[in-house]
Amino acid sequence: MRIRKAKKEDIPEMKVLCQLLIEKEYSDYDKSLSLEWTSSEKGAEDFKEFVTKDNACAIIAETDEGQIVGYVTGKIVKGEDYRKIQKVVEIDSFFILKEHRGNLLGTKIHKELGKWGKDKGAERMRVAVSAGNKQGINFYKKVGLKDYVVVLEGKI
Repeated sequence: MRIRKAKKEDIPEMKVLCQLLIEKEYSDYDKSLSLEWTSSEKGAEDFKEFVTKDNACAIIAETDEGQIVGYVTGKIVKGEDYRKIQKVVEIDSFFILKEHRGNLLGTKIHKELGKWGKDKGAERMRVAVSAGNKQGINFYKKVGLKDYVVVLEGKI
């Protein structure tokens, strides 16, 4: 397995994995998700930014044969005005094919995104996770993220 920054030519495979993530999230936790997002113009634009912009990053895990089996995308965002932290790495999406989970691959690509963020001057990392995604929440806690803010949402 190789862990590396993504390139433009990796975008189609990353979009396939992102679609699997969205379908899983939609099926299990959040019916408000757009199943068409990855094929939309905005989805394509976002993926391009993760591999071309200085304040965004995509890390992939690939097999020795070159198949992308996991990825994480993130960007540097400004910290809240009421906190002393100026820069935060915000994870946008993170997915590893089921057959490649459980072998520290997620930890490795998460750590690589953290290194990138630290090099950019970020002091923290954060992620929004569907409340029902206990496996995802447990993973993020295992790699050192903690509950800081709870966002509650509902229909009006």
